[in-house]
Formats: sequence, C-alpha cells, structure tokens
Amino acid sequence: MSDFEQEAVMPAADAVTTQSPRSDVPTGGYDSTKKYLKPKDYIGFSAAMFANGAIVGLMQGYLMAYCLTVIPSAYAGYIGIIFLIAKIWDGINDPIMGVLIDRTRTRWGKMRPYIMFASVPFALVTILMFTIPEFSPPGKLVYLMIGYIVWDMLSTLIDVPLQGLYTVISPNNEERTKVITVTRIVSSIAEQSALVVTSVIFLLPDVDKSQGFTICAIIIGCIAPFIMVPSVIFGIKERLVAKIEPPKFFDSFRYLFRNKPLLILISANLLTFFRNLVSAMIIYVVACVFYHPEQQIVFSLPGAIASVIGMTAAPFLKKRFDSKTIFIIATIAHSVGLALVFVVGRSLMTVDMTACMYTVAALMFIAMLPVGLLNTVPHLMATDTIDYMEWKTGQRAEGMTFSLMTLRSKISSGLKDGVLILFLVVIFKFEGYGASDNVFPEQSQYTKEGIFLLYTLIPALLNLVSIIPILFYKLDGKTMAKINAELAERRKSSNTITVNE
Repeated sequence: MSDFEQEAVMPAADAVTTQSPRSDVPTGGYDSTKKYLKPKDYIGFSAAMFANGAIVGLMQGYLMAYCLTVIPSAYAGYIGIIFLIAKIWDGINDPIMGVLIDRTRTRWGKMRPYIMFASVPFALVTILMFTIPEFSPPGKLVYLMIGYIVWDMLSTLIDVPLQGLYTVISPNNEERTKVITVTRIVSSIAEQSALVVTSVIFLLPDVDKSQGFTICAIIIGCIAPFIMVPSVIFGIKERLVAKIEPPKFFDSFRYLFRNKPLLILISANLLTFFRNLVSAMIIYVVACVFYHPEQQIVFSLPGAIASVIGMTAAPFLKKRFDSKTIFIIATIAHSVGLALVFVVGRSLMTVDMTACMYTVAALMFIAMLPVGLLNTVPHLMATDTIDYMEWKTGQRAEGMTFSLMTLRSKISSGLKDGVLILFLVVIFKFEGYGASDNVFPEQSQYTKEGIFLLYTLIPALLNLVSIIPILFYKLDGKTMAKINAELAERRKSSNTITVNE
C-alpha cells in the first residue's frame, strides 16, 4: 500500500484540533448537501468575472501586438524579457497575497475587500499600458516594464481573491461545480470582448489602426470597475467560514510543500501555456497570413463558441469521470484538433486563401471544444486539494492555493509571451513596427508559414507535455468521495467550519 493510500484510509481527526475555534465568528449549521446559492450569487459572481475577464483578455490578447506596433523591431526582443521579469516578480508577490488573504478576517469576509478596493486602480493602469508615450525606444521599454509590474500586482489583488471565492461561496460540491462552470463560461466570453471591440474599430474609416488597441483599452477600462465593484458588494457572499485562528505567516508556505496534489496540478497547468499561443496568434494570422484584420471576430467566433460549449459539458462529464481523466483526454483531443487544422489549412492555402480562412475558422470549432474543459477542470481540482488539506491537517488555505493558481496563470502568460517573441521575432523574423491600415507590414513567405505553425502545429505538439505531471495526481473520484464524506462528519462534530446563510 502506498503512502498516499495509507493516508487516504487513516483518520486524521487529530489534525482538526490543531487550531482552536474563534469565538468572534458567527456560527451556523453545517450541511454539505443543502442548496445555498441564490440567483443573485450566480449573477453577481458572473458579472465580477466578466469585468475581470475582459481586462485579462485584452492584456493577454493584444498587449504584445500593441507593443510591437509602437516599439521598433530592433528592440522587440526586449519585450519578452520585460514580460518575463514581471512574471518573476509575480513569483514573489502572489504567494504573499495568498498568505494575506488567509490571515484576513473582516465583516466583509476574506476575499471581497481586496476586490472592492483594487478594481478602479486595476482598470486605470490597464488603460495606461495601452498609452505608451512618445519616448525614445529605451524610454518606452522602461515605461512598459514599470507599468506591467504595477499591473501584475493589481491583477493579483483582484484575481487571487476572486478565484478563492469558489471555495467559500458554498460548502455544497455540486453547487461549486455549477458556479465554477457558469463563471468560467462568462469569463471566457468576456475575454473575447476585446476581440469584438477591436474588430469594430478596425472597420471604422480614418482610424489609425496602431491606436485601435488604445481605444479598446479605454472602453474596457472605463466600464469594468462599474461592473465589478457593485457585483462584489451586493451579489456575492462568503458563506463557508473557518472558525480557526489565522495561520502564521511561514505556516502558509509550509502548507504549500505539504500539499503534493496541488504542486502536481500547478506543474501540469504551468505547461499548458503552449496552448495559449493559439489565441495569441489570431491577430497575426488574420492580418499577416490572410490580410483581413477586420475579420478576426469571424475567424475567432467558432473557437470561442466551442470553448463555451466545452465548459457546459464539464458538470455532466464530472458525473462520469474524475478530473484527472477529463484533463488528459481533453489535452490529447485539443492537440489532435490543432494538427487537423494545420494539415487542412496548409492544403487549402495553395488553392484558395479565402476558402482556407473560413475553413480554418470552422475547424477551430473542433480544436477548441476540449479547451472549455481545460479552462474549468483545474479549478475543480484546486478546490479538491483544499478539501484534501483540510482533511489531512485541519487547515484551509484558499488564499495560498488560488494565489498559486493565478501565479501559474501569469507565469504561463509570461512564458507564452517569451516563446512567442522567440519564435515570431527571432526565428521567423516578424516585422511589426510601423503598423498602418494593414495593422502590420508585409511579411515574408517564411514568416507567414511560421505564423501558421505557431497557431497550429507547434502548440499541438508542445501542449502534450502537460500530461506528464498529471499522471502522478492521486485525488481521483473515489478518493475525493471518501475525503468529502469524512470532512462532512468532522465539520458537524467539531464546529470548526460553519456556514453563514
């Protein structure tokens, strides 16, 4: 019998008493099967996720493209280095933010105060990132580096507690699965809002296309906080309350290294950054390969719809398969779909480019169906690791767990940007500076072929690497059913976890 199997069948009740209950936390009856969520919970949470998703989608999808239009090509290689530096800083500030959340106790809860107070600065700095002044090239790079580091810090203040809400909004696992699915769908749709806005801007006459990204940032940046703040104040409630003393600062970091399933999950998800190349390459494919930048919304729509459909399938598949199985199958299916797009697309390019463009867009529906699952399942797995550690140690560290999940996302974004710069600028010799009505200058045939490879076959092959760590993930369906059953009994008897109605 393995160490994990022994742990899974041995009671850990002694661990539950390692921290004393707090007397100042309101008490309530605990029932893991009761339905707690109201329509306003789904609406409020979804609205907050929409606002955050719109900003994140804008940054991930268009900041790199914007920078390449205002920073000369001779300096373009430094952009990837700047993005990487910002992500290294994230490696420091994200876990610290997680510790602060786990130690936070207010009448508004652990998560909500951070979102309420950081929303407006977050939106403002987003706008500033797309308004790089007319400095010298080194001056622009310094502006970009400072701005991106500040943006990442504010993003942490929003994203970590927003993701952490999944674990405290309800003790009911079925409701958690549903709310994760709904909000991830909304967030995915929101990430396409920048695509919609920029597509409309590119259709307008007499608009400097290099400034279209700035206009899009202003629109999204002005609207987002007016959605996020009221949603968090009036539409979301933190119900699951741990009546234990806040963890000591360094105990939170020890928690990380004791939570082996979480470390495995983060490692696997970190390697999924290769599939992020697909969405990042859309603007380059439509502008440089097919010469129709205004068609990017039509080009992207099938894939976006497919991703949403994939998310809706998560609750149904979860009833039949565990998260690990879904992750592996979805990853393989996504790679196969991208390979299909590459083969068919390359064949049609020699026949009819217009037909090729619409065929590729249609085939991306197939390739992106599994991505909806891959955008949802890791969040379900993260909540499982939190319950597992409560079962094992008596501690719940939502802040630390989701700070590492968001850190993983940011590092993945940074790695994606670095790989994109390496392949696009260094290897495939992309020219971006001097963008005009065609968005980017004419590219060589070699560069255009490289762009299509970066959109299809390269992420298809490299994406499969993410399966390797997940093979060692042990929280399967049977194990989690046992853990959740034992947790329910402990919570009732020990009164260490209560629920506010």
